[in-house]
Amino acid sequence: MAAGQVSIEERLGGDMLYISGEDPANRYFEQHNTRRLSTQFLLDHKFSDQVKMTVKNSFTFFDRSIEVPGFLFDGKQTASFSEAAVNHESNSISWVGGFNLWTDRFNEQNGSQPGSRDFSTTIFGGFLQNTSQPTGQLTVETGLRVDYAQPAADNSGWFILPRFSALYKFNTTWAMRIGGGMGYKLPDMFTDEAENRAFQNVIPPDLNEIKAEQSVGLNYDINFRTILADKIVFRVNQLFYYTHLDNPLIMEQGIDNLFRFSNLDGNVRSRGAETNIAFIYDHLKLFLGYTYVDAIQKDGGISSQVPLNSPHQGSAVLMFEEHGSYRLGFESYFYSSQKLNDTTTGRGYTIFGIMGEKTWGSFTVFANFENIFDTRQTRYGPIFTGSRNQPQFRDIFAPLEGRYVNAGIKIRI
Repeated sequence: MAAGQVSIEERLGGDMLYISGEDPANRYFEQHNTRRLSTQFLLDHKFSDQVKMTVKNSFTFFDRSIEVPGFLFDGKQTASFSEAAVNHESNSISWVGGFNLWTDRFNEQNGSQPGSRDFSTTIFGGFLQNTSQPTGQLTVETGLRVDYAQPAADNSGWFILPRFSALYKFNTTWAMRIGGGMGYKLPDMFTDEAENRAFQNVIPPDLNEIKAEQSVGLNYDINFRTILADKIVFRVNQLFYYTHLDNPLIMEQGIDNLFRFSNLDGNVRSRGAETNIAFIYDHLKLFLGYTYVDAIQKDGGISSQVPLNSPHQGSAVLMFEEHGSYRLGFESYFYSSQKLNDTTTGRGYTIFGIMGEKTWGSFTVFANFENIFDTRQTRYGPIFTGSRNQPQFRDIFAPLEGRYVNAGIKIRI
């Protein structure tokens, strides 16, 4: 199998008087231009009924520019992923092992910032995974990944990442799952905070001083499924999770007005619960969801809530659907108030939407009406301070675009 995609996008935002051309002088604007080319390749070969080999590769070329008054960020990034794996299955045991290679390279085109921001990363990894079914009710999955990364971030470059999961089905009604594992992320300058500043005056991480972020996570969930009144399918999934992140990457402004990266003098701990409930009756489906997140960061022995993190989130989706014919849905999402970086609190909000789809043979027409009641942060107060040509933006915690519609046609060949 081979596939490829090409996407080209040009977006202009900022002061409406600049966008409309009525008064473009001394007005703030942001011009984002992107060009993306990606390819995928997959090859499967069966040596026998029990042994299969898979080879896959993906490649991405990303050309991106961001222009704001008095500054242009322009760079090209190429990334690739290659993997060769062998799968062996026998009776109730399955083994998967293999090797993979990641490459990532970025080259800045204008180079107007202090120091070079070009970088190149290579990660070579090996993995082994086992899935077994000791009994008809219990399925156990264990795995181990070992990665070697260059350049190394203040360590030897080796990362050992075990993981496990177990699923136990009590009967057709009850089941539970437990799992956990370790992960890591190499530091780079492509963070949300840096992008919000269009990478202006942002100094990339010094890999001789900054450590890679490393995490440990655990999760447990229980599932319940039954039939109510011999007609209604009722499903409940209750999830609990815990994540501990060491060496979080942060960005701070120095007295020279340059932004530099460093590791937080502490860690980030996130724990919470997620509840999903479904009622299904013939063509009618109702999905309800609630998520609780308790995210705390410890810096120099002081604990505080992680900014821009809504502790309570809820959702409700009502769907009328006949497979292969039509789909009509109503959705709503709620986000509670959240702490902002300036120690103030952003207010909670709710978003409503409508979706529809109709199919005639090989043709499908669809439309999505998002945020139909026009929930916008600009309704709650200004999103910037200072002048209109040199604004200082506040934290964005709610939608800015207001209501919008997207529609299209799908043709099945």
